Amino acid sequence: MATSNWSILDTKYAKQVNSLIAPDFTGVSSLIARQAILKGYCPKVSVHSSPTADHVARNYGFSNFLSFLRFFEYDLADSDFCLPSDKGEPNRIVIKFVDSLEHIIETQDANKGSFQGQSAPEKPAGRFPELYGEHILTNTVSRHMDRVNNEIEKTSFYTNARSFLWNAKDLESECSEVQNSKVQDSKVQDSKVQDSKVQDSKLQDSKVQVEQMEGSIYLSMLSKATSSNTLVPFEFINHPVVNLVVITADITIRDLQAVYSDQKRKYLDLHARFPWLDTSCMMTLFLILVDTDAVEQFQALSGLQDYCVSVLGEDSIGCTFSFEKASNSDAGLPLEKIHADSLDFAAAAKLRPDSMLSVEIAKKVAKPIHSAVDTIVYKKMVPFLRRKIQKWHEEYVVPRKSLTGRLLGAGRLWGSNSSHRSFFSFGYGKEKSESSESGAGDADTTLYNAQQGYYPSASPFVFLRRLGDWYFMMRDYKNAYTVYEMLKKQYLADRAYGYLSSLQEFMIVSLLLGASCKVNPLEKATDGKRVSGITAKIVSDVIAPFLDSSFYSYLSRCSLKTYTIRLTLVTAELFLVLGQSVAYCHERLFSRYALSSEACFIESQKLFKRLIDSKLVDNVCTGVLMQRLSYIYYCNDKPGVSGSEEDNQLQRKSYYTEFNPEKLTFPPTSHFGASRSRKSILWMLLCAKTLDPVINRTQVTLVLWYIENELRQTFHLGPESTVAWPYRKGSLFVALKASLE
Repeated sequence: MATSNWSILDTKYAKQVNSLIAPDFTGVSSLIARQAILKGYCPKVSVHSSPTADHVARNYGFSNFLSFLRFFEYDLADSDFCLPSDKGEPNRIVIKFVDSLEHIIETQDANKGSFQGQSAPEKPAGRFPELYGEHILTNTVSRHMDRVNNEIEKTSFYTNARSFLWNAKDLESECSEVQNSKVQDSKVQDSKVQDSKVQDSKLQDSKVQVEQMEGSIYLSMLSKATSSNTLVPFEFINHPVVNLVVITADITIRDLQAVYSDQKRKYLDLHARFPWLDTSCMMTLFLILVDTDAVEQFQALSGLQDYCVSVLGEDSIGCTFSFEKASNSDAGLPLEKIHADSLDFAAAAKLRPDSMLSVEIAKKVAKPIHSAVDTIVYKKMVPFLRRKIQKWHEEYVVPRKSLTGRLLGAGRLWGSNSSHRSFFSFGYGKEKSESSESGAGDADTTLYNAQQGYYPSASPFVFLRRLGDWYFMMRDYKNAYTVYEMLKKQYLADRAYGYLSSLQEFMIVSLLLGASCKVNPLEKATDGKRVSGITAKIVSDVIAPFLDSSFYSYLSRCSLKTYTIRLTLVTAELFLVLGQSVAYCHERLFSRYALSSEACFIESQKLFKRLIDSKLVDNVCTGVLMQRLSYIYYCNDKPGVSGSEEDNQLQRKSYYTEFNPEKLTFPPTSHFGASRSRKSILWMLLCAKTLDPVINRTQVTLVLWYIENELRQTFHLGPESTVAWPYRKGSLFVALKASLE
């Protein structure tokens, strides 16, 4: 199969990472996993397409125009999301196209029972929907694993791995047996050696392909845990920031006005149903499709754009291409392959009726759509976000940070929201209290509604949380953390535990992402300013308490299981990202107080073990988590660089060594005792047991092959070593091998 079908694993950035950090069977590099996390937290663009626009998409084999646009997200993701530009801002912003806002709400209402899972309806937080249905994560990982298994079984590597388990032959030496054999005829020997080299090369390519497919299983789980379209009042990551209305140039002015008015009416109805939903913060943008084969549509384009600006007050862009797909008989037409995000196979399969994850279309069609997507992101959405961020920062952040603003803000808050009188209330608190008791105070649209569990959209705390989330999506983690910190005391005072748990989660993620994005092992080490990084004090005083509090609140107070999974999984992976980045960067880049790579690995291991012990996921996902935990232990002594200059001097042959070859030599001390190979093998063994050889025979076969191969290469053990614990009679390893026979 083509490796490009694995989306984020085949990007230019992924290839650059793999050239530095070699992929392993236990998992992919954490730097690639960070891309999946950032893609889950990217800005959302809701798409509302007209019937004529959907008809154009169906001409090219897509379900609707939203599905068409989803295939152009891959081009934006083909870069380092954390690479800063010269102006200190991210030079690449990835987005995600989602359904229209009203369709998301309808789907959310239809799946209300499955979203809430086993939460009791009488619980105050039971009304908050989960990120996804109760069994969606398991089904996503299982379907992706089945797809991977079907592809792996077709490879030559899997065939050799099965024979290796029963014949006890090393795969690497199996292809070179012909070379070592003594053949009398030299011509026959040369021919067999040449065939062996070709076979060895094919086997190595097949192994790399299998490692890539194995890594995609964990990435599919991580992507599903972080990506969701569920709208909740306590966070705005999933709230669309742009409303893209897709129409064709043959639409009349009356129909355009009707589409716009109908959408505004639906938004007013949604706001009446959900007072916490503020559609005025969304940017409305018209995408006008122009058929290159219809000359009259070029003339209508300028009129439609003028009407959008002058009458509707909204911006618009044009996109010109042929509405009819070129026939296969048109030879010599340059084509371009576009890809869907195949990490979520079930969602990607819905984009096209034929479930194709990569499609070839004419370049003259793909190029204008690429250009339109870039215009939407960099010329429309990003400037809109920056204007809003600057406006809200001046209105809500600056007054709270100044001394005068703090005093006056405290007086207004104390006088208007409480029955107590203070020096700053000037008697307003008493009048407010009396009006509240008489029933006239219910019209306040800024207070926390404890009965329904939300802040109204007009509350300043809603604007602050939205500002923090928009900072977060723009990858300005320092300002995001500052804004989040302003809200913590208010949420705690109002006992808004859903808001508080989400706030603490994003404060943790902001700290870890901000630290990891400052350290790029793909860049050359410089002697510039040192990076402070994450210190042990930050972990013990900030991250650990916030993590424990959010974990408890999500589960016990809010009954939100999927949010707990996201919190633990993302935090564990980001600790691994930080540890692996530190390990592959020069120590001169960090201050003396920065957390070491080993300490980051330990924190990541703790969180993965907590998620496994919590029983929040089923056996399939637990097996995937165990495999990831094995990868962390595998990375413990990586990279295997040479030690200090003193160690190198000790390892050089001295004058006396040449005359006494049996003289004892010093072992390499740079990484002596730093490996965790036995623990890595042990967790892979537990992974094989959890996956169950009856249900996931292919995966268990590969895991057992990995264990057998590591035992031979690292510890020089084999089936003849009956004294060693893996090969003892009745051991788990022997029992699992017997179950595959």
